Amino acid sequence: MAGRFRKLLDEVFGNSGEKTVAPPPASHSERREAASPGKPPQPLRSPGREPFLVQIGLDFGTAFSKCVCRDLELGEKTWLYFPEDPCDSKRPFLVSSSIVFEDGVLSHPSGLTGSYSKNGLNHVKMALEKVSLKNWDDPVLDSFREACPGSSNDQLSRFVEGCAVYLLAGILGGVQADVKSRFPGEVEGDYMAVNMAVPAADADHPEVDAAFNRVLRMAWVIADQFAGFPPLAWKDLDEGMTANLPVAQTEEVKEACFLYPEVSANVQCFVRSRASQEGIYLFSDTGAGTVDQSVFIFTRRNGREQLTYLDAAVLPLGSSHIERIAAGNAANWNLLEGLRRIKEGRIKAESANVVKRLKAARGEIGSKLLNGTTCTVRSGKGKLIRSQQINDLKILFGGGGHCEMPYAKSALKVFESGVIHPDAVNDRKRSGGFFDIGLPVPDDLDLKPDQEDWISRLTVAYGLSFQKDELATFVLPREVEPPTPDEVWQPKRTSRTAPSKDDC
Repeated sequence: MAGRFRKLLDEVFGNSGEKTVAPPPASHSERREAASPGKPPQPLRSPGREPFLVQIGLDFGTAFSKCVCRDLELGEKTWLYFPEDPCDSKRPFLVSSSIVFEDGVLSHPSGLTGSYSKNGLNHVKMALEKVSLKNWDDPVLDSFREACPGSSNDQLSRFVEGCAVYLLAGILGGVQADVKSRFPGEVEGDYMAVNMAVPAADADHPEVDAAFNRVLRMAWVIADQFAGFPPLAWKDLDEGMTANLPVAQTEEVKEACFLYPEVSANVQCFVRSRASQEGIYLFSDTGAGTVDQSVFIFTRRNGREQLTYLDAAVLPLGSSHIERIAAGNAANWNLLEGLRRIKEGRIKAESANVVKRLKAARGEIGSKLLNGTTCTVRSGKGKLIRSQQINDLKILFGGGGHCEMPYAKSALKVFESGVIHPDAVNDRKRSGGFFDIGLPVPDDLDLKPDQEDWISRLTVAYGLSFQKDELATFVLPREVEPPTPDEVWQPKRTSRTAPSKDDC
């Protein structure tokens, strides 16, 4: 089978020794200076336009991925990337994060396949995280282990990384082709870069961060030949990744590919909003696979926003777990797909028992989410010099899987858990204070009125579309040490004396 794809392999990967990557422009000012009067003009292969500088924001999602592009030269114009063959006509910006592996060949599914299908390898992002952490027995790896041509854990890890490379290369190849179609011709100095999100808790694990970096850089190097997801034998992809490894490790590629914590990307539209206020927040982002939570302090210093993460967690409680629990963790893709469609209201349940199982699954996830949220907030509180600061906590909700039950309702119960002082909670209630806030809709993302409900799925990609040196700076949880006893602020106690006879 692999021989059928040898020609395609040559077309896709070519000779890695001949590949070059354009160096990044040093700054906007240097580009303007180079084009100023008195300077020799830059050679243009296609006269008529200035070089473009486009920043790609890639939200590598568990079920679907999304991209927002930003033209950094022409008024910071942004646009959504729409794949040529959208999987959802109502939300044409979604790209399925599943792939298909059949007879040794990788391909991309057609149609709305954000969940389960025959020969499908779902939740590639979660699988990449699990092999990075060496969680070899995690159920998300079952389908990958069954499909993997080898039997060892090392071979499984290589296979999962290859699946992620294939998926990201196909997405980025389509985005690159879209950008080039908007800027006809080829001009010296044209430059694209990509920012991709990684959960804050995963960024705190060097081995996970390294794996996401490896697959992003490799995908970036080979992306121009993967637009449209050409089917490719695993053996050929494996060989091509090895051949292109030296290019993927160059400084030029490292400069073009940047990882940024997902929660920071999610709140870019919040921190850049005039309505945003400094303070302490919990962000709870519900996706298909996980609920990513972070407790952070938002501050502004010298005109620059900073996010200091006190604690972060990736909880395996995303919306896909509702149908998995309801199915008794069965691996039958047909059963899981049916439960998913019932959960999302696409079809009606055929029996009351199915409704009961889904309700019980929501309750189980809600209970675990409350426990996880309480642990995240308590751990963040432990890093505060002034522990009373936690009493001002507010929650930001996000993610395509977010809904009232179980995600909002359960997370808000943290204010009843005791980790935040009950008197402070009651004071906030009496004064009309609020405990959760919404993310504002950015005013530079051109959405039609009937498209504004897309924003809940686009906040990560939008936040990543800013040039990396303009993103809010951040401090990861591992860099924030708990205060020593001497550093902990203690409120001063005022001594009271009984009034004397003369005071009365």
